[in-house]
Amino acid sequence: MIQLAVIFGLIGLSVYQRVKIRAQSQTGIGEILGNSKASMLSEAIGNLIATAGGIYLSLILLATFLGLELPSTVELYSIRFEPVAGTSLMLALIQPFIQRIWSLLFK
Repeated sequence: MIQLAVIFGLIGLSVYQRVKIRAQSQTGIGEILGNSKASMLSEAIGNLIATAGGIYLSLILLATFLGLELPSTVELYSIRFEPVAGTSLMLALIQPFIQRIWSLLFK
């Protein structure tokens, strides 16, 4: 149960960091979509899913190219998931923190 709370806590922190990054940027998704209004939270969650999806596709292409045979599912703390999808989500979750550290180091 505590592991699930930690996972949701990490997701929440990642979404919070994405909201901060989005608030600092000049262009908004509302300008692209026209009249629709997107909240910073919905943009951050959409950005998280889009980033994880891009990483997922890249990892699948890499695994296919290298001919790797990956298990179809893995179980971690009684939660079953696809290993490439889990890896993609974890990389997408830590991406804003790495981006923040990178920008602080190389400003």
